[in-house]
Amino acid sequence: MSSKSAITAHRTTFSALFAVLLVLVASTLCALPAAADGEEAPPTVWSLTPAPQDGEDDRVSFRFDVPPGENAEDAVELTNFSAQEATFTLEAADGVVSDSGVFDILRPGEENAAAGQWIELDQQEVTVPADETVTVPFTITVPENATPGDQPAGIAASVSTGDSEDVSMVSRVGARLHLRVDGEVEPTLAVNDMEVDYHQNWNPFAPDTATVTYTVVNDGNVRLGVEQALHSSGPFGIAGADQQPEPIREVLPGGEAQVQV
Repeated sequence: MSSKSAITAHRTTFSALFAVLLVLVASTLCALPAAADGEEAPPTVWSLTPAPQDGEDDRVSFRFDVPPGENAEDAVELTNFSAQEATFTLEAADGVVSDSGVFDILRPGEENAAAGQWIELDQQEVTVPADETVTVPFTITVPENATPGDQPAGIAASVSTGDSEDVSMVSRVGARLHLRVDGEVEPTLAVNDMEVDYHQNWNPFAPDTATVTYTVVNDGNVRLGVEQALHSSGPFGIAGADQQPEPIREVLPGGEAQVQV
């Protein structure tokens, strides 16, 4: 008895640039579908951006402040730059920060626990003709018992391609959604599980080193960036040393970041 297992990879691209010219580049992705009969298939190139609003034609993300029990409406624009029509899957999902510190949303099949499940798209599968744009409205409904603070999420348009039935690549382009639920803001960070590993130099005239590891935890309800500074010293404060690790761009509420210096 034998069985097959399908392998699926994914990548998501989120726009995070401010220059209008570069926004299009950052929020556009090219996927190469499997070719038939040895012929090279034409590429699928598309973008997903916030739909223009009065006075906000160059938005790179969505921003909402919504009280519990209320809703908000907006729309995304899905543009197909390809020479042929293409069908895309639209989905909303909770926001996460990857191990590399980059914002992303949950992978397909992972269950939303917060804002991702509050977003209702008017369409979840959209066919866009070549060189055309389709606008897809959506509604955010915040539950009465929603936790105040930041509830990150995103909307993604994806195309699945593959060379066989067992291997496929899911390419996604995303528009980030900054949602803050009205209520008391509590910015709180903690440093946990600090460990120091001391390394003595074999050369008695050279300085020794220490590797410090710790976890920065966001115990509050708003997303926070982190500036870091370390100071070490020997007995009675002698032989001090200072180090400034790279800032942590973003730690989401309930999230954490691992640091090694």
